[in-house]
Amino acid sequence: MNKIFGFDLGTSNSSIAYVDKTGKSHIIPNSDNQRVTPSVVFFNGDKIVVGDVAKKNQRLIRKMW
Repeated sequence: MNKIFGFDLGTSNSSIAYVDKTGKSHIIPNSDNQRVTPSVVFFNGDKIVVGDVAKKNQRLIRKMW
């Protein structure tokens, strides 16, 4: 049986979930074991940073301005 996945690409936060064979939905944690990821992308030269780390970098950049 194939799994059904759902994506919530929100303005503030994003998440992904799947439906198991009993019909129950499960949110998949991100690499930081969090159920939601801030919808923030930070470009640092060649590196692309997303989520909480990008959000923290955004705050540091704003303080410098």
